[in-house]
Amino acid sequence: MARFEIGNKEAEKWTEEDARLIIELMRTNAIDSDKILCLQDATHSVNLYSSGLNYLLDKFPVFEAIKKDIQSIVTARVNAKALTGEFNATASIWRMKQCGEKDEAHIDHTTKNEKIGFNFESATTDELIKRAEALKLQNGKTPS
Repeated sequence: MARFEIGNKEAEKWTEEDARLIIELMRTNAIDSDKILCLQDATHSVNLYSSGLNYLLDKFPVFEAIKKDIQSIVTARVNAKALTGEFNATASIWRMKQCGEKDEAHIDHTTKNEKIGFNFESATTDELIKRAEALKLQNGKTPS
């Protein structure tokens, strides 16, 4: 009789098909049940623990996309309930960040109302003179 040890492929329980069925059922449950408000809820809805889900995703990384789908479904649900006042806004923002949402970043690509990529080739003579004078002022020199 073969001895089962850690790392022994004969001792592994889950196949890729098993993982697909489980994770797709999690996504279906997330879509159908308003009570699923996090990935853990979806995981528990199929009688699986977080460690089991992590094992399946490590073994079959192709299913990471479905995990992201579940998180997106949860985020949309929480956002909708927060916007209608059914959920607390602060708690909802925290939950959405736990599901992978990020704050929108706005970067100002201008300096003193001038675009960084000044196009010298298409600039008029007056624009070039103004640009040169502005650069002199920035460098502490007085324009002539």
